[in-house]
Amino acid sequence: MATQFTVNGKDYSHRELNTMYEFFTQVQWDVIDQALDCYAQSQPYEGAEEDTHQVRDTMYALLRAAY
Repeated sequence: MATQFTVNGKDYSHRELNTMYEFFTQVQWDVIDQALDCYAQSQPYEGAEEDTHQVRDTMYALLRAAY
């Protein structure tokens, strides 16, 4: 049985996470991360900082589990 990783409450195989990781280059992942930071700092609504923190946590969980 292949190792399963849980990201955002769902189980994925290592291969599936690698595929998702490869959707973007490292530079693109960095842009997404920076954009999340800018968005959180702009605070377009109450709770935006927490929401972006949750998105970033999910993104990092995927990045840690890939490769």
